[in-house]
Amino acid sequence: MTVFELIRLYCGYVGNIQESVPELAAFWMVSVILQLPLCLYSLLDRGAHILPLEISVNSILLLFVVVELVVSTGTIRQMSLLQETKFTLLHGPGGSRHQDQADTQPGTSASMARI
Repeated sequence: MTVFELIRLYCGYVGNIQESVPELAAFWMVSVILQLPLCLYSLLDRGAHILPLEISVNSILLLFVVVELVVSTGTIRQMSLLQETKFTLLHGPGGSRHQDQADTQPGTSASMARI
């Protein structure tokens, strides 16, 4: 569980600092696929002898994981829209930046036609 937590926190930290959607998506997937089931298992396993302190600590951990999932889902959506806006502003609505550069380079037929 500690290894999963380290991977999850690293992906979340790097994704947040670098504003990188793939790392934040990895954080979200590790949280949903690994961290949430492990947390639920440690909280709901009736076969093991669980102390009351463990129940309260695991309940708080589960609450934090759920809040992290909700917040990270919104953050990934916002960051994806931001990256899409940056791409559109950089490349234009057609998505081709090379055509714009060819139009502005001196000596090309398109720049000569504007003169």
